[in-house]
Amino acid sequence: MSEYVSRRIEGMTVLPRFRSVSAALASAALTATSAAAGSIVASDPVALQAYFLNEGVPMKLTEDEQGDPLLQGRYYGTRFSIYFFGCTGGKECTSIQYHAGYGLDGPVPLDILDGWNRDYRYARAYRDGASDAAVHLEYDVFLGEKGLDEADFAETFTIWTGLIEDFEKLLETY
Repeated sequence: MSEYVSRRIEGMTVLPRFRSVSAALASAALTATSAAAGSIVASDPVALQAYFLNEGVPMKLTEDEQGDPLLQGRYYGTRFSIYFFGCTGGKECTSIQYHAGYGLDGPVPLDILDGWNRDYRYARAYRDGASDAAVHLEYDVFLGEKGLDEADFAETFTIWTGLIEDFEKLLETY
């Protein structure tokens, strides 16, 4: 992971610091509804939203086309979404997917995207079927019923921001 990403997220804290009463209440909901105290679970999108707020990353909670939760936000100028999967009726989700989409002036050659997918362990990149000049970056995280503790979940976001930085460097050439 690049030095810039480590420096950029160095100030993030895993311990909750409440910036508002609503953040404090949402954090309390996380503790009360998590399968294990202090766990980040996909079955509680409000608590996941509060986690990001506590880290200084405001996220808007909406629904996707299937009625499952969807978080949307921006981090260091890059818009990204968190999709929820393994849901039953829009609830009881078991995993999330970090996602960022990019519209470019021209297509990224498939061999470049294949190389990215070969070289990067956690993420996958692909061209949009509707337009060769649109590419997507995704990273799936299975949280299960018990979730991840806050430190481990923070690492998923650290990995994601590093992937975004490296992918955007690649895209600068197209």
